[in-house]
Amino acid sequence: MEYNPDYPESTVYHYSAGESPAGDNYGKITVVLYKENDWEGDRITGILNYDPDEMAQDPLSAVAEVAHYTFTVEVIANTGKASFHHATVYNQQASYDETAVLFEAEGKKLKWDSVRRRWLESNTGNEVTITGTTTINYEIQPHIDYLTGCKFSKTIQEAGDVTGGEAGNP
Repeated sequence: MEYNPDYPESTVYHYSAGESPAGDNYGKITVVLYKENDWEGDRITGILNYDPDEMAQDPLSAVAEVAHYTFTVEVIANTGKASFHHATVYNQQASYDETAVLFEAEGKKLKWDSVRRRWLESNTGNEVTITGTTTINYEIQPHIDYLTGCKFSKTIQEAGDVTGGEAGNP
């Protein structure tokens, strides 16, 4: 589930690392996981400025990878006298099948024919001629059935927090 600050008990997941192989000196180790949606609701939308004179332009590649979620992994070591927290944040880049992308311009629902490199009207399959730079709205359906790839990139590493005593280097 996505992180919800109103319900952290059901949207933040805590896992115990069990007994520490290094002994009691390291205390109780807990791993905390949660994800935050980078978009409002389940809609991934945007605007594409399409110029038919740009021959290298492929509308699908412009929307191929999207940052959908931010994942946080936090490790907490607690000895009872001291506590150490360290969090690492990852951005997810998701790739979706071309059938997941819906385009619309000038009141027409469009799809991109990547073989012939042209726009087609979604309902009829008729070619749509676009002249000059045109604003095309798009929406990606982020359903798992359309997912073709996913990678996680670590963001800037955050320093650990030490409370109640001393701990090792973060």
